[in-house]
Amino acid sequence: MHEEADVYADDEAAKILDATTAQELLRLIRMGHPPEQGGRFDRFQVMKAIERRGFRVLEQLGWESDLGAIYRNLHTGREESLAEVLFSPFGVPPEFREFVKSDDPVEFLDTHAIPRDGNNWDEVMAHKMFSVLEHWEPSKGINVAKFKHDARDRRCKSVVEFC
Repeated sequence: MHEEADVYADDEAAKILDATTAQELLRLIRMGHPPEQGGRFDRFQVMKAIERRGFRVLEQLGWESDLGAIYRNLHTGREESLAEVLFSPFGVPPEFREFVKSDDPVEFLDTHAIPRDGNNWDEVMAHKMFSVLEHWEPSKGINVAKFKHDARDRRCKSVVEFC
């Protein structure tokens, strides 16, 4: 176990974190509570740095920033559109409820002419961006997390038992 490090002051942390790579922000947010692991930034400083970048952080990671892009939960393997991830079931604004259920979210936005930034939706979505980096990734390849999650739910001890 690491000794807790002295944490940077917020303004100093902001300067450093704003200049760091998206990959480093991803590593820091997935640490949970960096000071407990010898880090010099607290969790909220890292969250704020990610929030300031908004959708750009996804693009800097080479991840899709389209609201219709499918993301996979690292823990459960559940797959959802980026919009569904950003607007959790409890926080979906009325204007977006049909959008989240839509088969083609991008077409839905175009058809209904809902401006993303007209109602500060960009700010709302940027505020949740840390959660995307911490718990989600673009859905590609075999869904190992879902397989493991389902096997745990079934209390399987082996792959053969799962089948």
